[in-house]
Formats: sequence, structure tokens, C-alpha cells
Amino acid sequence: MDEENEEEFDESEQYNEEENENDRVVELSQQLLRMAADFDNYKKRERENLKRHILDAKIEVIEKILPLVDILNKAVAMTQDKNTKSGLEMISKQFSLNLESLGVVSIKALGEEFNPNYHNAVMDEEVANEKKVGTILEVFTEGYMIGDRVLRYADVKIGK
Repeated sequence: MDEENEEEFDESEQYNEEENENDRVVELSQQLLRMAADFDNYKKRERENLKRHILDAKIEVIEKILPLVDILNKAVAMTQDKNTKSGLEMISKQFSLNLESLGVVSIKALGEEFNPNYHNAVMDEEVANEKKVGTILEVFTEGYMIGDRVLRYADVKIGK
């Protein structure tokens, strides 16, 4: 009879060992799935961080170029010589095209309703027409955006 009990005990022990191994396999499988999901989330976060850093670097360079664009536009406006003016306009146009290719757009201002999210009022002027109150009358410095981010607010004069 002891031999029979011993066999049952061995089978029971073997069954418990198999069950423990199965539990361990399930536990390790679940841990592996969690780690894979965590790694996937990490890769997504890093991709977004990289995009943000690239955009920040692009913006830093563009912000250094914008004053040159301003000077060039002023030179175009002030130049009297037809040939010189034409050459400066071509250069200005090329700057504009390059900025557009980088996703930079000019903020609409002249004749628009003043919006502090895009415009910086540096002057105001009394207007006779009540419809012109709060309207941008003059643009001193062009404003620019990239995506939904303002690179530089447009400096403007508004009617009051």
C-alpha cells in the first residue's frame, strides 16, 4: 500500500510542478507583453521628442533669418533704381519661398481685426470711421508663424 501512496504522491507532486511551470510561463509571458508595450510607448515618446527638438532647432535658425528678411524688404521699399529694385525683389521672393518650404507663413495683419494672439499693438490712432476701431491700420514689422506656433508677432498700429 505504501508503494501506491508513494506513486500517487509522485504523480501529485509532478502535477503541482507542471502547474507551477505553467503559471510561471503565463507570468513571464504577461511580463514580456508589458515590457513590449512599455518599449513601444518609449519609442513613440522618443519619436515625438525628436520631432520637437528638430522643430525647435529649425525655429532657432529661422528666428535669426527673419531680421535679414525685414532689412531686405525695407531695402526693396526704399530703392529708387529700377534694376536694383528688381534684383532685390527677386532675392526677397526667394527668401519667402524658402521660408514657405520650411512651413513658415506670414501673419495676416493689414486691414484685419487686431488679435493679441498674433499682433502686437505698438501704436494706436484715432479714427473717424467707427468700423475701423480695433482694425490694423499699419504694419511696422511682419509677423510669422510655423504650424500653430508664433515665431514673431506682427508689430502694428490699430484704430481707436
